[in-house]
Amino acid sequence: MISCENFSSIYGKWEDEERILEFDDYGDFYLEFKNSSLVKGFRGKTLRKKNIVVLFFEEFENSEGEWLFTDGTDLENYKEVLVISFEKENLVTEIKATGKKFVYTKVS
Repeated sequence: MISCENFSSIYGKWEDEERILEFDDYGDFYLEFKNSSLVKGFRGKTLRKKNIVVLFFEEFENSEGEWLFTDGTDLENYKEVLVISFEKENLVTEIKATGKKFVYTKVS
């Protein structure tokens, strides 16, 4: 059996100075903010088509470390569209609505 590393895969754990972003092969994502005092992180589902990834926010971690559903909050039905690319071994995400970019290095 021949195996090769696919460096253009988004799956795994990625990190930059402000965030940790993780994608699993079941279509779930986890986003952690390293220096936030209000919301510590988000979890939800993803949909990917070529270089577009849509994040559907389902849960958030509050400042006490509790995971709560977004239902009944301002985040209910919230989604974020990312344009992704790869530069060398880094994952680059751009939030389509704002143009803000993040450059992540693969951790695992």
